[in-house]
Amino acid sequence: IVPRSVTFSSASANKKYDGLPLISDLVTVGGEGFASGDLFEFDVTGAITDVGRTKNSFTYSPARGTLAENYNITIDEGILEVSKRLVTLTSANASKKFDGTPLVERTVSVSGDGWAQGENASYSVSGTQTSVGSSLNDFTYTLTNGAKEENYLITKVEGKLTVTEGDIVYTAEDCNAVYDGKGHSIFVNPTTPSGLVPRYSLSQNGSFTDVLPTFTNVCNDVVVWYVLEADQ
Repeated sequence: IVPRSVTFSSASANKKYDGLPLISDLVTVGGEGFASGDLFEFDVTGAITDVGRTKNSFTYSPARGTLAENYNITIDEGILEVSKRLVTLTSANASKKFDGTPLVERTVSVSGDGWAQGENASYSVSGTQTSVGSSLNDFTYTLTNGAKEENYLITKVEGKLTVTEGDIVYTAEDCNAVYDGKGHSIFVNPTTPSGLVPRYSLSQNGSFTDVLPTFTNVCNDVVVWYVLEADQ
């Protein structure tokens, strides 16, 4: 009498990381199978939580009345595999007309597979745009609540901050005066965004200063140029 040949095979399983152990306690019996009335018991110990792969280990023992020596046993351990979660972090886009104050937008959205239950991240958004133009809405992240970088494939997408030209209203009045020995000037009252100041010059291509030119002696058709510049 020769032993019966049997194969004990534990199951394979896979999933994306979710913070919970991956287990599969199924063991199948192949080959010639058990003789009538014989039985083996199995204790499956294979488990994996973080991203990676491992054998689905198990042990076996003959039930009462079954003799192990009557069997030629082959062990085939399955594979348990946990793959990374795909997460995309995106800082928001924002735009406004120039008003002299920084444009900021602190929102970061999470898409893809998202975080595993109970895990999260905090965000530090540093993007800012004050002058006319655009720039990336830069940010960094820090995993929290036990989240591990190796369990995620994280993609960062930085939004864009855009500042367009603002609306500026100028009010100016001509200077019409009779000589009285006193200084006279045009009246300029630009409604300007915060952070800008008017500067003046007697020449379009000349040097502009904060001082509004005044005139004491008789003069005709003198043009005063003014511009808005950042307040230094």
